[in-house]
Amino acid sequence: MMKKNVSFALIVIIAFSIAGCIYSGPETSSPETQSTPIQTHIIGQSVDDGNSRMTLNNVRYTQVIDEKKNESYVARSETNKQFLIINVTIENISPNKNMSYNGYQFIMLDSKGIIYEEDASASKQLAKKFNGNDMVPGDKREGELSFQIPVDAKGLRLRFEYSQESTSGLRLEFFKLDR
Repeated sequence: MMKKNVSFALIVIIAFSIAGCIYSGPETSSPETQSTPIQTHIIGQSVDDGNSRMTLNNVRYTQVIDEKKNESYVARSETNKQFLIINVTIENISPNKNMSYNGYQFIMLDSKGIIYEEDASASKQLAKKFNGNDMVPGDKREGELSFQIPVDAKGLRLRFEYSQESTSGLRLEFFKLDR
């Protein structure tokens, strides 16, 4: 009988130990895991992370991009769509890091959460296409990128992602685009 009581006690202890490992109560978030509120900026405002500074200078809309007067290719928007062209300036303000910025680091979002990526083939037809490759400390570049969006798109915001070389981890900035 004593053996059964010891066995039963061991089973109960093991069961509670396992249960304690499985459920340790409600989780609390540490300062590292708490999300910070997203701040939205406006056209003309500059943002920086200590290594890069980005300014959304202006935006414009068009149905056709033919700024290079290339007879073999003219970028025309699809039916019920238009090109949204952003003009940005990026500066490498780091004292010792080279930076690179590409079109995929700029995303357009609408009020429905639909994502629009850079239309790289249309951007190639821009007279001042943005080139953010191999920026050395002190380098400053201005240029344009195009996005094809619906004509009736509302609540447009630009999402900008800092260079991987600039910060550790993902850091985003948002800009509200008013019409």
